[in-house]
Amino acid sequence: MKRNLEKSTTLKFRVTSTVEPQFIWYKKESLSSINRIQFSFRPEMEAGLTAAGFKKVNRNLNARTKGDQIFLWYMSGTTEFDVSIVDLRVTISVTDEPVLFKSGWERLGCNLNLGVAGDPVYLWVKRNKQTYISDIRGSECFTVDTDNFKKGFFRVDQNTNGGAKSTLVFLWYQRTTDADASGMTSLGVSLCADDEDHLKKKHFVRGDTNLHCAKCGNAVYLWYKPGETSKIQYFTVLVGEEARRVYKEHGCNVVEKNLSSCSITPLYIAYYVE
Repeated sequence: MKRNLEKSTTLKFRVTSTVEPQFIWYKKESLSSINRIQFSFRPEMEAGLTAAGFKKVNRNLNARTKGDQIFLWYMSGTTEFDVSIVDLRVTISVTDEPVLFKSGWERLGCNLNLGVAGDPVYLWVKRNKQTYISDIRGSECFTVDTDNFKKGFFRVDQNTNGGAKSTLVFLWYQRTTDADASGMTSLGVSLCADDEDHLKKKHFVRGDTNLHCAKCGNAVYLWYKPGETSKIQYFTVLVGEEARRVYKEHGCNVVEKNLSSCSITPLYIAYYVE
């Protein structure tokens, strides 16, 4: 990583070992600060971003590889849920992630090495205020994207519907700087009726979307537990057993229920509470 300590910052990373390095630049001189960054890796993801006012950086971050075309989008949102981004970092190894996850950094959900063999590459953001998760929802189609973005939701750009070639399912979340407005203290996942009964008895509330609507496997739902203390600050979708193991070893909360039973690569929910 290279840093210019005056005007701007350069973040340097390799997408694979066989291509030239890619760079992400951002400028700290602006009257309207950036508070949202999203990614697209399918053409149909772009309409909702455009309609919501995001600006596209028209450079494929996965260029010169056989992986998915990935584009970065950004905007300066004006909802009560928008909090300014003050710094960026990039990780190129899962072993570097838990320390950031537990120290005020928010991992954006898209692996910038998507569709390419090798270590995952993630962009992380640091905000100027501590935030808490105030709402979580899911989506099974792109027609709701614009409305979700305009309501201040951030999309976790990781498809939870593994094994399904057509339907992409995403998790979304809102943030707040008011800890009292959060009310989410723990997360859970149900894969069957017994799981649902267990979570209900512990006073968890079920999310609105089946995160795994493929023909194989059972319905999968994310649950949250309301409460007065220990507010959830961050959550993300982990890809693969190594990520699950590393996050657990570093004391992160990991819901060890695979969201994607039809896929070769398992998916897990990780979260951090205050």
